Amino acid sequence: MPVNRARLQAEIAVKITNDAEVRRGTKAFAEKVEDHWKQIAPSPGDPDHLYATGGYKASIQNVQNREPATGRFTFGWKVFTIHPNAIFLEYGTRPDKKRPNFARYQRHDGTWGRSPNTPTPAFAYAARTALRFGGTAP
Repeated sequence: MPVNRARLQAEIAVKITNDAEVRRGTKAFAEKVEDHWKQIAPSPGDPDHLYATGGYKASIQNVQNREPATGRFTFGWKVFTIHPNAIFLEYGTRPDKKRPNFARYQRHDGTWGRSPNTPTPAFAYAARTALRFGGTAP
């Protein structure tokens, strides 16, 4: 009698999802990953990150995985951030382009000035966290 692989995989997934020990273990691991990421993320007042407000660190979270088709929870957790500046902190930015009217702003006294050239280095907080726990960089 042939084995129905899809049905077998579904049964295994249900058993793993309902196993309390697997749930506790994966949640504990996700919390360790989240704690490490938050530990290396910039804090307000950090001298290396003058513009840090704490929003990036506060946005790091973990949630239980869901099946896309049904929306039901499944085994495993994911740790992520949805902060708008996360991509700049992860991959960095290049130096500002030299253009005649680029990044001009009007001062309070009515004169015009240029904003400073402010490239951001790639801090790679998510990649360093992934590598620390045996994963691969995003």
